[in-house]
Amino acid sequence: MLENRYRELIVYPPKPGGNQGNSASTHLTDGKNIFAVFATGIGSSHSMDGKRNWMTFVEGFRGDHTVSPLLVDGKVIVHFGDLVALNAQSGNVIWRVKSDERHGSPVTARVGNDSVLVTAGGDVIRVNDGGIVAKRQFRLGHNSPIIQEGVIYAVEDGATKAFELPRAQESESKLVVRWEITGSRANKLASPIFQKGLLYSVAERGILDVTDARTARPVYRKRLEFKGGRVDASLCIAGEYLFVSNTRGKTLVLRPGRAFEQVAMNEFEGFSSSLSFSKDRMFMRTRQHLFCVPSSANHNR
Repeated sequence: MLENRYRELIVYPPKPGGNQGNSASTHLTDGKNIFAVFATGIGSSHSMDGKRNWMTFVEGFRGDHTVSPLLVDGKVIVHFGDLVALNAQSGNVIWRVKSDERHGSPVTARVGNDSVLVTAGGDVIRVNDGGIVAKRQFRLGHNSPIIQEGVIYAVEDGATKAFELPRAQESESKLVVRWEITGSRANKLASPIFQKGLLYSVAERGILDVTDARTARPVYRKRLEFKGGRVDASLCIAGEYLFVSNTRGKTLVLRPGRAFEQVAMNEFEGFSSSLSFSKDRMFMRTRQHLFCVPSSANHNR
């Protein structure tokens, strides 16, 4: 039974229709407060002991909402129909701009001395005032773009593209395309990941592609031995390992690099959420439970 101080976090009923539920978005924290958004169009902030700081109705929303919030420069960025910046202290709307909402979440980067947002719909937007730097440069179906070393990587269904971050924010312009390669048109539900010059992406049916991020040349492609299920969860790297999970609860543990090397295959209950890690522990939210899995060294102690 939940304590009374936490009840207000879940009193809002799920929206009608759709299949993602009311709280598919991942919440975030600044170490003192927890920020969350719900498919009912509501954003909230609570202290670590469950006290409500603020709760704001942003806008009504139709369809499945999976976009997670961001905390950037004192602003909570939420994306329903519009992209909206809320004051992290009060919940008041600072700015609101039109930007295509997708299933993937926006990411942030620095351009000069200021921050910008890069959305799954291919928009680049200033955090300070919501000004548009670039518009609709790519269009991701379900995953999020990633940014490494001044380059935006966008893994679309059918193509992977690399764009250079703009050097300034003053006016709207097109991004410079560094490279573009075609690939499988299978859905890319999981967000890709970058490590040591290699870009890892996986299609929903478990086909892993590894690409040299500098040359755009394929390193290898491998059909993973999942035997059913779908890859929803984003790719994760922790310590020396790459983790790929599917909806039947199987997690494949690989050693990153230019050759395919499988280390282990683990199986739990089915889940679609991404893994998270803290020190020597892995956390996994399945459909029915929350698991904490210690590293083998910690477990042996």
